[in-house]
Amino acid sequence: MAKTATVRARIDDELKEQAEAVLASYGFTMSHAIIMMIRQLVIQQKIPFSLEGVMQPNARTLAVMEAIDNCEMPTTSYDSPQDLYRALGISGQGSQS
Repeated sequence: MAKTATVRARIDDELKEQAEAVLASYGFTMSHAIIMMIRQLVIQQKIPFSLEGVMQPNARTLAVMEAIDNCEMPTTSYDSPQDLYRALGISGQGSQS
């Protein structure tokens, strides 16, 4: 199977360096690790590692996310970050030159 898709993720520089060091000790690259994780995700049909200790959304957050996904919650659009800041009552944010 030809590899034609690209996956990008932004992570902390120090975390990336630490991960690359561990992976290199096994002879793997970051790409190898990502491909292995995605293959296991597909095979197992679940995240292939424990999420224990990882912050999980609480019940209220999950309910809001579901309402948004189901278009049950009103949303508001803003023309600029400044308009959003004004609506939130935040001053001095988002100035652009």
